[in-house]
Amino acid sequence: MRCKAILIILLLLVSFVSVSAEKTIPLIINVTLSDGTPIAGVLVNISMDDVFVESGVTDENGQVIFQLPGNKTYTIIVSYGVWNDSKTIYLNHTTVVNFVAKYGLPIETYTLPLRLTIWTPGGFILTFEKADNVSANVVTFKPGTEYTLIVKNNIIKFEANVSDIYIIDIDVSYRRLDWYSGSLITYSKTAFLKTVQGFSFYSKNLKILATVEAIVGPHYPTPEEVAAAQTKLLMEFKNDIIKEIAQLNTKLYVEFKNLSRTVYQSSNSTTNLLSSFSDALTTTTNEMYRLFGNTWIGLILISSFLVVIGISMLALYRSKEEVIITAELEKPKKRKRKKAGGSIWPIVFVVFMAGLAISILLHFFFDIPIFDWFFEFLRRLI
Repeated sequence: MRCKAILIILLLLVSFVSVSAEKTIPLIINVTLSDGTPIAGVLVNISMDDVFVESGVTDENGQVIFQLPGNKTYTIIVSYGVWNDSKTIYLNHTTVVNFVAKYGLPIETYTLPLRLTIWTPGGFILTFEKADNVSANVVTFKPGTEYTLIVKNNIIKFEANVSDIYIIDIDVSYRRLDWYSGSLITYSKTAFLKTVQGFSFYSKNLKILATVEAIVGPHYPTPEEVAAAQTKLLMEFKNDIIKEIAQLNTKLYVEFKNLSRTVYQSSNSTTNLLSSFSDALTTTTNEMYRLFGNTWIGLILISSFLVVIGISMLALYRSKEEVIITAELEKPKKRKRKKAGGSIWPIVFVVFMAGLAISILLHFFFDIPIFDWFFEFLRRLI
């Protein structure tokens, strides 16, 4: 129970210290002339460790009051026309700081030199808040230079389309001496450039002598120009594809024509070869038919053919018998088999001689040009 009471007391003490630390203390600033006349409209800036804290403007009594956290060191800077002054204080209780202006009243007409560079086509817009009257005129160096200058509702709009140097004289007037603000906007139509800058001044009349240099800026394509360029590229690509396809079609046509010619020539060669073979076969068939149409010649040929077959079978049988006898007398050898198998050549020789004898018989005794037919058949085959 006692620990809880101690904890509550500590929390209350911490809260009290925190509240005390955050408590604000009045800081009163008075600005007067050397004769004690209060000055209204003096700008007062408060900073701490070069960091801006708060600002204010003196009233008709030449006074401005700030409520700031205590136990801190502050720097007070006052500005009045061409005069300014500063002081540093440690704020731990209500403090009054007095400033005396040394240069009298500020000038009522404040001149602001201004030098601008714009990209053509482009321009700038000047806006003056709470102004009673705004006027401007332009002087150019190139005769006949075209530009646009519009002054309306405390706004000056200037626009140029060609390169030149323009001198613009601007006059702005207000009802009373005070702090005023304005803004400057520069832009370019083709480069998508836009800058915004604000400014402030303490005066009753403002005179701006602006030197504007207009130069040709980079051209960034608009969406319409990008679309047109893409369409042009697509058309060029389409035309190139059409040309390539046309050339390919021409090449394919030429190749197909050459292939057709080659196939046609090959077909003619094959047709001629088949025709020659067919003619030779027809001639041979006709001659063989004419030959076998004679009964006696047919009988002689058949008899000769049977004799040759009989002799061949007899020779083959004897050759086989010799192989069997040899196999019974001694062990079969590979060399013996080769020798026995070589007995087929006598059969071939006998058949060849028999065919040759029959052909000679037919050629010389029966006037049948069998050799002529054979050679003609070979010639047509080759």
